This record gives sequence, structure tokens and C-alpha cells, in this order.
Amino acid sequence: MDYYATARQMVKLPAKDRQTFIYSAPIATHYRTVTCQEAAQWGECKHYTEGFVLPLTPDKDVALIVSQLNAAHYKFSLCDTPLGFPPGTQTFFFPAEQQCLESRGNPHKIPLDRPPKLAVVRGDFREYDRTTLERYSNAGDWVDKFRNHQDSLDNEIRKG
Repeated sequence: MDYYATARQMVKLPAKDRQTFIYSAPIATHYRTVTCQEAAQWGECKHYTEGFVLPLTPDKDVALIVSQLNAAHYKFSLCDTPLGFPPGTQTFFFPAEQQCLESRGNPHKIPLDRPPKLAVVRGDFREYDRTTLERYSNAGDWVDKFRNHQDSLDNEIRKG
């Protein structure tokens, strides 16, 4: 039996003969925005707890960067060649306990204590039928359905 040849045939199944298992925890409903300090408590912002370094490149205008950082009320110092950087590299060193630069454009988010949305639909990414939607409130039931489906596929493949 050529297990892989049979599996390749199953991959060619039309969308209507497939099932899609959906696990959804959308950012809008299942996460909340937090400060760097709160994110650090979750272990999600090491820059807040450890500080961080911003390397300078020749194309950057140091005076402009300094004025922007001062305007944003950052504490920092200019350092020459810190550990881990090539010789001659200048960097800004930011001590711990201040907002990281990444969070200014992309705020930290932490999960809310909400269960995910679990469902099964007939079809796949190409086309699926929302009318056949099965919703699950219990993750264990959804996982059992998934395992049973995988077992049935495996049995079909073994049959050839």
C-alpha cells in the first residue's frame, strides 16, 4: 500500500467533501491592550524589565532622534560599542521601567479569560457552507470531533 499516494489523492478532494475545524480567538473580542508594565507582569515586555538598546546607523539623524525621544519623555544615554555590537557602533541605551519603542506603534495585548469560538463547517478555504456550522462550547468535544475525523481519514487512506 502506498500510503502517501492515497493521501495525495485525498488532498485533491473537492471543497464540498472536506471539513474545516475553526478555532477562533479574535483580538478584538478576546484580548485587551495593556501598558508595558502590565505586559511585563505577563512576561511579554522584556524591554520594560531589562531596558533596551537602539543602535544608530550612519543614515540616522542623531539630533532628530534625540529631539523625538526627549519629546516622548524617554530616559536614555548614548553609548559607544556595547557588548554584542560591532566595534564603533553607537547606541542609545534605555534603562528599564519605561515604555518600549515597539509598543508605541503596536500596543501590547494580553488575553482575556474568554473561551475560544469553536466550530466545524463543511468545506475548506476555497469554499465552505456556513449552514452546516456545528458550534462547540466545550473544547474537549471539539477535539474529540477532530480526532474522530482524523481517524476516519487515516482509515480511508489505509484502505487505499
